Amino acid sequence: MGKSVKRLIDTEDGAGSETLGKKIKLDLAKLKKVVEPKSSDSSGTEAVKRNGEKQLRTRNALVAKRRKVEKVEKEQSSQQIISAAKTARLLLGYECTTKSKCVCDDGNEEPSSSQLVEDHEAHVLVAEWRLHKFQSPIELSHDESISHDHFDPLEFHGHWDKTGEATFENTGKTAVIRFQRKELPYLFGGPLHNDVYLFEQLHFHWSDNDNEGCEHIFEGKAYSMEVHAVHYNKKYNTFKEAVDKPDGLAVIGFFLEATDNDDNPCFKKLTAAVQNIIKVNTSTTVAPDCLTWIKEEAQCKGYYTYQGSLTTEPYLESVTWILYPTPIHVSRQQVAHFRELKSTPCEKVNIVNNVRPIQTPPSDRKLNIFFARSHRKSED
Repeated sequence: MGKSVKRLIDTEDGAGSETLGKKIKLDLAKLKKVVEPKSSDSSGTEAVKRNGEKQLRTRNALVAKRRKVEKVEKEQSSQQIISAAKTARLLLGYECTTKSKCVCDDGNEEPSSSQLVEDHEAHVLVAEWRLHKFQSPIELSHDESISHDHFDPLEFHGHWDKTGEATFENTGKTAVIRFQRKELPYLFGGPLHNDVYLFEQLHFHWSDNDNEGCEHIFEGKAYSMEVHAVHYNKKYNTFKEAVDKPDGLAVIGFFLEATDNDDNPCFKKLTAAVQNIIKVNTSTTVAPDCLTWIKEEAQCKGYYTYQGSLTTEPYLESVTWILYPTPIHVSRQQVAHFRELKSTPCEKVNIVNNVRPIQTPPSDRKLNIFFARSHRKSED
């Protein structure tokens, strides 16, 4: 039986085996060509190899470059986050730009990026802040302003009330007044039209001398101090929501001029209180009618107004500026008391210059400055 099977296989598969053998030989020959190319093709293979190596080097260079870019972007992102937290404190009045620097080490570590992002004191996101065209402060000139007689009177309400409480704080960058009342002071009318703006805080700017302590310049003259009463548009509910809106803020500016040794009696309430907040981050209570020293000037017939920016970081262009040109007279000693405020915990540095330099509008755009003449006094 074994011989019959073998004979059958040999008979039936003889032709197939011969064909299979030829096929295997052909496949081996093709494989050999692939694995061991002819000498005539060696130059082409080397070229392919070199091209592949070149592409690999290019790819590695691109990857390295991309990683470098990502590293830079990550570092920039971290700096933006840190800037966000610092700016948030500026907006809340905890800080104000100044040339004074701390020379002590308070032992506090820099907060992490995540902590800065989640800081509940932050008002707005830095990513949303953009600088545009018109920055403040500026130099004012009556001849270059546009006289306007059609504004309604600018009305102050509650700013001189004797109700509620008021605090006076040394933030390390400036001195800030805030009210704690059931109803905050507010203003409307004038360039604000029918929008109501609520009082947020009032702060001061000064220098190391009596001749250049203001931020805005009027008719080429600088004054000893400049006071900013910051208000926000009520329609945005909070200062946080209003601060980055084009019509979000209204800042009323007053000049203070130190002329002699005669104290301004209405200003005494604050100069007495400022001596109780010499140390940084300290505060004291003041009389709720502590702003009466600006009342007379706030009821004058004329003021200048323009659309500008904050004078502290992030310099948002969300401010309707209203500036009264006539200075309020105070004594040199009353101004000097503010220079005694400390800007650092070590108490080695005083607040001596928290003034932003004059900003020049771009030459290709005209900044409209209006001089508003009002013939009715503001109400109280």
